[in-house]
Amino acid sequence: MMIDCQIINPGDFDTCPPAQEANYSRKLLEWIAENAFLKSKVFESTIDLGGKEYFCFSISAIDSDNNEYLGFGRSNSRLEAASIASGEVIERLIAKKILKTTEVISTNSVVKIENSEISVTQSKTQTALPSPGFHSSNGWAVHFSLKSALENSVIEALERHILLYTYLHSGWHSFQIDSQVPFKSQTLTPYISKFSFGGFSAGIVATEGKEFPGRTFGYLCDDATEINNSPKWLNAFFESYCQWDAFVKNKPQSIDENWLRKYQHHFLNHTHEAQDGKSFKRSDHPKVESNILMLDIQKVLDLPVPLVGAYTFGRDLIPLFFKQKLSIDESLALGNLLKKWDLPPELPEYHPIL
Repeated sequence: MMIDCQIINPGDFDTCPPAQEANYSRKLLEWIAENAFLKSKVFESTIDLGGKEYFCFSISAIDSDNNEYLGFGRSNSRLEAASIASGEVIERLIAKKILKTTEVISTNSVVKIENSEISVTQSKTQTALPSPGFHSSNGWAVHFSLKSALENSVIEALERHILLYTYLHSGWHSFQIDSQVPFKSQTLTPYISKFSFGGFSAGIVATEGKEFPGRTFGYLCDDATEINNSPKWLNAFFESYCQWDAFVKNKPQSIDENWLRKYQHHFLNHTHEAQDGKSFKRSDHPKVESNILMLDIQKVLDLPVPLVGAYTFGRDLIPLFFKQKLSIDESLALGNLLKKWDLPPELPEYHPIL
């Protein structure tokens, strides 16, 4: 069913004018609020940062099978923050529905990442989507523009790859610590990977405070030459801090939840090894490749606005994984990929890349 909605040839990347994007955002919000098969709750708050007000939206949508889809959006534009949260809900809904049909969904589109450029070519062979142990919303993106959906998808999958590679290589010692930032009663610490891939690097923001012994995390990926001063640090800050703030307001009692939540609880409630914080010369892997699936989400969900989905996975990229969730065959396959990258094939019990 979903194959009919695949975008086989991306052709010329389209664009979405800002005025039209705002109109699409409003219609998408209305669709989520009024759609009968999703019961949605919207939560809104604001954060003052450096004298500027930022809007924070979270949306919880539950389908007829009682699956919950969460979306988060932060921006100094209220409409944009709400639109980002709506997009995340749809992104996670589509990811779950598509990944259930891995036996019939495949793609022959290949992404090449080199010199900070992203290009798409076609392969002669079809590639099936990942097996269940690797199912997550990582590498999924939706947007009104095909170009933006594709780029956001690639950057997210590459971000997790770089950070997983870095942590598996030698733990926190593969990250450079930047200046700590006090915010309210918490401290936010930026970490920058010593590795880059295809001209991109990645970083982590860790939030710490007196309420818990551990940390919450936010992530970013950008051109390696711009990573230190990237504007994406702001989104990583919000991702990390807002998780911490949510846990403080609603202290977690049980860990009988999904694997992502279990890992969050683990790092929230455990202290971590010290880091040396020394500067270093970045090590570059000049080229990486991945598979990508592109879908016409407007047709899949019968939306009132154009919406494109993209999913980047496989080939050179280390997938987001939770060791306890993998089958024996999946653990072996991941171990072989790690060997290819000259990494230890033994999987850690927990890792902070979520």
